[in-house]
Amino acid sequence: MNAQDKLRKAYKHANSIVALEGWEPSDDALAIQERVIRGELTHDEAVQAHIEAVNGPSASVKPDA
Repeated sequence: MNAQDKLRKAYKHANSIVALEGWEPSDDALAIQERVIRGELTHDEAVQAHIEAVNGPSASVKPDA
């Protein structure tokens, strides 16, 4: 099993766990997960993408200087 397969399995497992609580990831959330799996986004970029998907692009989080 390669790194992408392991990450895909981990996301599937995490999605299953939150589904038990009644939450289903949106299509946008699943697309962001897939981009992380393919190496197109880092973890921090994925977090920012999720924030922007919910709140819009003006909701960027800026690190403390």
